[in-house]
Amino acid sequence: MQFEAGKDVQIEMWRIYKSAEFLQFKPHKKEWSNGQNWFQYYKIKSADEMTNWISYSNKKFPPDEYEDKLIVDMGCGWGLYSLLCHMQGAKKVYAIGPDIRVDFLEEIVKRLGLGNGIVTKKLHFDIATKKIVDERVDVIIGNEFIEHLTSNQRTSFFKAAYNNLNSNGLLLLHTHNTDNRRILKRAKTHWQQQENKHFIKKRQEIIADEFPELNNEEFIALAKRTYGMNKEEILEVCREYVKHETMPTLRYDICAIDPESGIAEENYISPRDVQYEMKLSGFTSRIYPWLGSSFIGKLLYPYGYYIPFFLIKLIVKSITFDGVKK
Repeated sequence: MQFEAGKDVQIEMWRIYKSAEFLQFKPHKKEWSNGQNWFQYYKIKSADEMTNWISYSNKKFPPDEYEDKLIVDMGCGWGLYSLLCHMQGAKKVYAIGPDIRVDFLEEIVKRLGLGNGIVTKKLHFDIATKKIVDERVDVIIGNEFIEHLTSNQRTSFFKAAYNNLNSNGLLLLHTHNTDNRRILKRAKTHWQQQENKHFIKKRQEIIADEFPELNNEEFIALAKRTYGMNKEEILEVCREYVKHETMPTLRYDICAIDPESGIAEENYISPRDVQYEMKLSGFTSRIYPWLGSSFIGKLLYPYGYYIPFFLIKLIVKSITFDGVKK
C-alpha cells in the first residue's frame, strides 16, 4: 500500500487505520493479542471518529505550526500522530519512542514508502542526553510525553530541546496529567497497580543479581523501599546499605518508575513547575487549557491563554504548553 499525496487526510488516515495488513505485526502486550492492531489502542471505530480525532489533534498542535518544517514527535507511541503530521505537510518527522511500538511504526513507514518523510528512532530520553536528533529542527512535539519523565529528566529534556531547535523554534507539549486532586488520586491508584504487578518484581531481580549476599528479610525490605527509583539509584542505595546498613526512606508520594527503563508511570505534574522549568531553559512559555468538548469547553477554548489557570484548575481536561525558543 502506498500513501497517495493530495488525497484527503481523513480518507487516507482511515484507509490506513482499517487496513487488515497491519494486523500481521505482533502486538507488544499480551492484552492486545487476539488480532488487535496498533491503531485499536486509540479506540477509533469509524471514519467519523477518525475525523474527530484529527480535529482534536489539530486543536492541540495546529498544522500551520509545522507545515513544511522539520519536526520531532517525542514519545511517538504507535506513531499515529507522526503519520498525521507527515500527511498534513511536515517536511520531515523524527518519530522517537522507547519500545517495540517504534519497530511497528518503522514497518508501517516501509509499507507506505514514507522513508524520506518519517525517520524512526528508538530512544527514551534520559538525563545524559545532550541532543535529541543530529540536526536542528523547527518544532518539537510531545503528545502525552512529559508525564513519563521524572523531574530531573524533564529539566534535561528542556535543555536538549532548546539546543536542538532552530532560532525561534517551537516546543509544544500536551498532557492530561495536571496537579488537581482528582488527577493525583487517579495517578496514585495507577502507580500502586503498576508497582504490585510489575515494578517491585523488577527491583527484586535487580537487587538479587547484584547483592546475593543479602538475607531474605533485607532483600524484601530494600525492594520495597526503593520504590520510585531507577536501576542506578537502586544500586547506589543498596551499596550504601551494604556499607553502612542504612535503609532508604520509603516514599509512596512519588511516581512509580520502571526501574529498568527509568520511564515514569503517568506522573502528575504541576503546570506552574513545567512553565518555570521551560523558562529556565530559555523558552517563553504559555499554557493552553482544554476544557473538553462540551459547549462551554468549545466556547472558552480560543481564550485559554488568557484565563488564569487557578480559576479553572479543577475542570481542566488537559493542557498544551506552548514554548518559543528566545
